[in-house]
Amino acid sequence: MEKLDRFLSVLMGSFFGVFIGNLVYYYYKYRRFPEIYAARSAPWYYDALPALILFLIAVIVCLIIKRHIRRKRQKTD
Repeated sequence: MEKLDRFLSVLMGSFFGVFIGNLVYYYYKYRRFPEIYAARSAPWYYDALPALILFLIAVIVCLIIKRHIRRKRQKTD
């Protein structure tokens, strides 16, 4: 159980890193090609919203599993 808990922590950190990387890329793309965003009148972070939603879903699932692991560990102690 300890290994699974640690793996989930690493997984959440990885998802966070991927989300930040996507955010930086979308901002770079916005600065490089502003005419695309001006044509569709969308803010630069509009493309990052699906990545944010997936990140939040993954983190919530990991936190639920971690909570279950901790409760199970407390019952055995």
